[in-house]
Amino acid sequence: MTISAPDPFVLPELPTYPQGNQATAGRTLVSKALVAGESTAVFLTLGDSLMSNTVSSTYTPTQAKNQNFNVYDGGLYATVEPLLGCNTNLAQFNSGCFFTRAADALISGAVFQRVIHAPIAVGGSVLSDYAAGGPVAGRFAAAHRRLVANGLTPTHVFIMLGANDTNLGTSQASATLSLQSIIANIRGLSAANIFVARHSIFGLATSAAVQAAHAAVLDPTNKVFTGGDMDSLTSSANYWDNTHFNATGAAAAAVLATSAISAHP
Repeated sequence: MTISAPDPFVLPELPTYPQGNQATAGRTLVSKALVAGESTAVFLTLGDSLMSNTVSSTYTPTQAKNQNFNVYDGGLYATVEPLLGCNTNLAQFNSGCFFTRAADALISGAVFQRVIHAPIAVGGSVLSDYAAGGPVAGRFAAAHRRLVANGLTPTHVFIMLGANDTNLGTSQASATLSLQSIIANIRGLSAANIFVARHSIFGLATSAAVQAAHAAVLDPTNKVFTGGDMDSLTSSANYWDNTHFNATGAAAAAVLATSAISAHP
């Protein structure tokens, strides 16, 4: 009897949560070929529901080279929300992700000419879920393999985790260890610039412990930079439920992320 090797592209999922969005019907496939002389950023984004399709409305990209890599099938599509690859609140909302706006801004601001976004965020996740031994710790490696197999090497990783840790009361020491493990996992596979957003708002409450963990792992010599201070968005006007962005909050978060990325392109 021949035993087949496990599929290297299978993404682990968080138990009791739905898989990432894989609804490709009606989407437009685009070429994955890199163009000589064209500055292309390949973003792999991971995190909790704030990094997923949970904005309470959709945004239509203005830039033709704002593109969405689907980590489930290896296809590259013109970006349409809800994004492919991360979780979605589509059962409740026609939902999107703030990072679509950030990708547009990075192109319109001439930071990059093309942005390929590969989202793998999982709603409900906490820092330890992505750390070594966590249920979705292998998500980055599977997505990274899928990108590389399609001729795309991640140039940037954006991490936005911490809201659910605020809700759980995660300690600074535990949060820091988890983030260090996540970054070590990424560094074992990729030399990409890593951005860690300061993000702990849950129900408008923040966690000093989680914020301190975010600060503790920043290390410019290891190309680990801030992804922006999302916890500065303290007004309820930015959220539809005091935790997840509405269109106003998504636009503000995109500005913060774009500024952080532009400082270390």
